[in-house]
Amino acid sequence: MAAQKSLPAPAESRAEISADAVARGASVANDTMALASKHELAERLSPAEVAPQKTARARQSAPQEREAKRAAPQPAPPPAVMAMKTAPRPLDMEAASAASSPAPTAAVQDAPARLARAPLPASPKAEAPAQDSALPATIHIPAGPFIAGSDTAEREAAYQLDEAAYGHTTTRDQQWYAGEAARHTATTGAYAITTTPITQRQYAAFIADTGHPPPEVDPATWAAYGLIHPWQTTRRFAWANGQPPAGRDDHPVVLVSRADADAYAAWLSQRSGQHWRLPTELEWEKAARGTDGRPYPWGNTFDPTRLNSHDAGPGDTTPVGQHPTGASPWGLLDPAGQVYEWTATPASPGRAIVKGGAWDDKGCGVCRPAARHGRPVGMKHVLIGFRLVRDSATP
Repeated sequence: MAAQKSLPAPAESRAEISADAVARGASVANDTMALASKHELAERLSPAEVAPQKTARARQSAPQEREAKRAAPQPAPPPAVMAMKTAPRPLDMEAASAASSPAPTAAVQDAPARLARAPLPASPKAEAPAQDSALPATIHIPAGPFIAGSDTAEREAAYQLDEAAYGHTTTRDQQWYAGEAARHTATTGAYAITTTPITQRQYAAFIADTGHPPPEVDPATWAAYGLIHPWQTTRRFAWANGQPPAGRDDHPVVLVSRADADAYAAWLSQRSGQHWRLPTELEWEKAARGTDGRPYPWGNTFDPTRLNSHDAGPGDTTPVGQHPTGASPWGLLDPAGQVYEWTATPASPGRAIVKGGAWDDKGCGVCRPAARHGRPVGMKHVLIGFRLVRDSATP
């Protein structure tokens, strides 16, 4: 795929972009994102089987014939008709790989107005429940165009939101949103995307089945990231004895690298017979904003009550799906805030695009679907999780 220019890395927390930090003229490390130290908080139906049976009755012979003939044998009843579960649809293995998906370019023409006026689905089309309880629920995204990227007005509004929330201009000064693609029309094939980020419970099934190392980061590795918070602040997210931290089964899994996400996808593929993978940046963005180019999943205006961000959230991850009013037009839950999500799209060598913003961001310009930032593919962060896609031609 065409190489992309390096992206400006956003500051990693409200503390990192605090007025004190600005006053000191401290430069913010490229690859760091926020950790909150202030708050320490804390599953198909198979279709009913219907077996209607017709019991045929043999007609009786006329009275005068009964003594001469045996009664006619009863015809065999027809086979029972049973409603069968729908087997999972096979994946189209000819889909383009995520890594080879074309990156959006900065010099593209604005989408035609007719696309902006194109109606969105009247209601989300959830795919049929999976037979395997380990398979995550998905939303079907149809093939076709959508408006991607952002324009100057959207980025300016994002900077203003950040400035009002933080009280200074650091995100503008560091040009957090300068690396976004210009507003343009992009097209994807059809695919299914997990309705929520992958949860700790779902990831635990993978760990138990494969013995893959659980989410964790050691002090030396954490220190090498150059993050502003000490390693001890990661402990509430750390696993013990191969199990997620207590009370967090339904929270998004974090402290996972892109390789960990890929390993989970490979396991799910082997288990289901379908090909699961990380979404490309464009697939993620389309699922998160619909087709009309809206700045936020729910519409044109930021609303802190529709997502888990530090504007109105607890300063921590929460169970997934707690903000249904923040869903995208397709019904995607938690597309803004909660956790950044790995994509298969490279930002530069050794780095991948993450999308969506996180629970420790506020403003929240970074929570827009058009916003994009690069992170080292090996990073295990308390702000980064993932969701998966698979090709799906029909709902």
